[in-house]
Amino acid sequence: MPRPGPERLTPAEEVDCAPLVSSDPRDLLVNLEAMIRWADSATHRRELMAAIDFPLDDVSAFLTLNQLVYRGASRPTDIADALGIGRPNVSRIAGRLVAEGLIVRIADPQDERGILLALSERGRVYAERIVAIASGRTRWVLSTWTPAEAEQLTGLFARFAASTIEGASPDLRTFLSNT
Repeated sequence: MPRPGPERLTPAEEVDCAPLVSSDPRDLLVNLEAMIRWADSATHRRELMAAIDFPLDDVSAFLTLNQLVYRGASRPTDIADALGIGRPNVSRIAGRLVAEGLIVRIADPQDERGILLALSERGRVYAERIVAIASGRTRWVLSTWTPAEAEQLTGLFARFAASTIEGASPDLRTFLSNT
């Protein structure tokens, strides 16, 4: 798409283009965002799909399978929520994964009308490759760390994740008054 003419553009000098978050490499928020951006990038996902020889050229299918790697058998609504997509999309993606023999649909033992998506034997082969790469990359990153440093990171990160994810959190608007 061509750039609009100058009469339709706001002059750059009239706009503050600086980031709102510190660029300090020791800032926790900066580092969390960088890790999430890397893990969530299309480039990283495609590299991982190629490395495990994923049989579908379908990032959504890969992400669905990846959810089952970490969650185990799951309700389609839970997968939809985790991926930020609609339940009908998960149904279509699941259909492609079932057709490829990577997952199966099973009865939900806790809901007589519900189903769960689960890895098939073939799907587990790809899932094991994902885990091997994730574990290997983590070992590689920590290979220059002392065991005590690696253990400290693991403990602190587990604590941070649990504090962030589990339990009741305050109304997010309360954080606006702290800015």
